[in-house]
Amino acid sequence: MTGQVSLDRMDWRILQLVQDEFPLLPLVWDAVGTRLGISAQDALLRVRRLQEAGFIRSIAPVLESALVTSRSSTLIGVRVPAGRLREVAAIISAYPGVSHNYERHHEFNLWFTLSAPDTEALDAILLEIQKKTRIGADAFLDLPIRRKFKIDVRYTMDPGRGGTHHGCD
Repeated sequence: MTGQVSLDRMDWRILQLVQDEFPLLPLVWDAVGTRLGISAQDALLRVRRLQEAGFIRSIAPVLESALVTSRSSTLIGVRVPAGRLREVAAIISAYPGVSHNYERHHEFNLWFTLSAPDTEALDAILLEIQKKTRIGADAFLDLPIRRKFKIDVRYTMDPGRGGTHHGCD
């Protein structure tokens, strides 16, 4: 879907700002517009267009869940039948506790992280996903977090540099 929209320099600047330093202020679009030298209305319209085109999936904080809440998280690998990958990924991505839903060239070809308020809720969501996708439980590999590795990947939104990425911690 992203191939249908042509990005100009301001769009690239917006993508960089949204990724790196989205302001957490009451008049957020005023702050975004001021930072970019455009009106608040133009900033909001551009962000909406970029969301509709699929360049921005969501604007949300990345929180250290263990410090904020007692949520449970797990990494799931799924063996998805050929030809159903997009359909199954869309079903899974619709859940608010799902992030990092991506394809891998592996026996388990779809991977995602899932978080919920507790392990009981996590298990219930996973069971619901299995039912909605019509994929048996034996095709799901549940890898609960035992030790957390925090990775921070950021992309340079400069079309001249080929969209490089940097950063891990």
